[in-house]
Amino acid sequence: EYERAMASGAEGAPILTNLGVLYAQTGKMPDALESFLKAADADRRSPGPQLNLARLHLQMNDAARAMNAIQRAKELAPGNLQALLMESQALASQGRLDEARDSARQALRHHPDSVEAADLLNALR
Repeated sequence: EYERAMASGAEGAPILTNLGVLYAQTGKMPDALESFLKAADADRRSPGPQLNLARLHLQMNDAARAMNAIQRAKELAPGNLQALLMESQALASQGRLDEARDSARQALRHHPDSVEAADLLNALR
């Protein structure tokens, strides 16, 4: 349905994002990457497309590109909880535990009521 919508001329970040999610869920990673890149281009002000790119890069075991997308998301929305949590998780997956803890602490400073950030920090101890 999303492909048909795009073929009929409908575009935009939400359609491209949803299409990218479907591609990723069905294992079509190159197509997912293309959709997420187009979504990021269509919506340059929102951190969401960058976070989708970061998730995909993490799934594809490309931590460097994931971190680049996370940093862009943080630039667009400083203090964004999802960006901070994903950064912490990405750092931990690379064995950079001190940096991962710092990122989780930063998430808690910005979002003191976040159970998710508190749980992540506890898990990293």
